[in-house]
Amino acid sequence: MQSRIGDLLNGEARCQDVLREHSAKLVAELTREVSSALEGLMRTWIGEAVEAELRRQREA
Repeated sequence: MQSRIGDLLNGEARCQDVLREHSAKLVAELTREVSSALEGLMRTWIGEAVEAELRRQREA
């Protein structure tokens, strides 16, 4: 009986380890995706802001 309980606890601990590892990988992947999307958006926003400022300066 002790062996079965020990096996169960070891299996549960392993399951928790796998869940933590998988969660960490998901967080890292989401972070990369969000960073990539924001980088593209920021390039667009900055480009638009620079163009608007250049137009404003030419008109002044």
